[in-house]
Amino acid sequence: MNHFLLLPLILTGLLSVTFFLPGQGHLKESAISTELPKRLNGWKGTARQAGLKEKNTLSKDTLFRKMDYWRLGDPRDHYSLVPNNQRVHLSVVFSGHDVNNSIHRPERCLPAQGHFNMTSRDIFLPLPELDVKVPIKRLSSKQKISLGQTLEGEKEASYELDSVTYYVFVGHAAMTQNHIDRTAIDIKDRLLGGYDQRWAFISMSLPFGDQPFPNIGTITEEEADRILSEMMTKLIEESVNLGRIKHGFLPL
Repeated sequence: MNHFLLLPLILTGLLSVTFFLPGQGHLKESAISTELPKRLNGWKGTARQAGLKEKNTLSKDTLFRKMDYWRLGDPRDHYSLVPNNQRVHLSVVFSGHDVNNSIHRPERCLPAQGHFNMTSRDIFLPLPELDVKVPIKRLSSKQKISLGQTLEGEKEASYELDSVTYYVFVGHAAMTQNHIDRTAIDIKDRLLGGYDQRWAFISMSLPFGDQPFPNIGTITEEEADRILSEMMTKLIEESVNLGRIKHGFLPL
């Protein structure tokens, strides 16, 4: 058999194994806290609920934690008044026992949040105190922002913004930006360690560009990357038990 055809077959077989691995009953918690910080790198946050589309897509024991962050000192007195292109959206989805129906490629769930035209690449966030860097997936997309139903009762109005999303998976003792890598780690731990683990899918996004309203300011793509890099790094430093992570860091 042509060796170029063999690799896809091996990967397909590896991923298929997960459907035949029974849950072991013992669930090891993710290395990231289930309590998200109310302040993050000079931004304040407000918790928000997961949408029905997200909840209905994933298994019932999936745990959701979500926050919207906006800059301290913003004259608007509530996050709902802050424009979308000046709000950082943080979502952490914790898997249950059935990881196949809890954590998946983010391209499956982001469309439920209005994202489309998605392209991705790897980036690396330095953690100087540990002398390591963390691989993160950077995903660019368009995002449809709903304005709700019109006063005339017609279908809801909306507009589109460009968006940048950073994401990473955090397990009991591993971090990875790669879904296949995460699956392989999970299979190894279930077969050799005899336990399930609660994986956390962390995604942080920031729309950028002009909105269809005057005098509300804007954020460039470069600013969006700088803000997300700083906030994702801060979240990892403050909320992840870094001493437990044995897989996923690279040397600086």
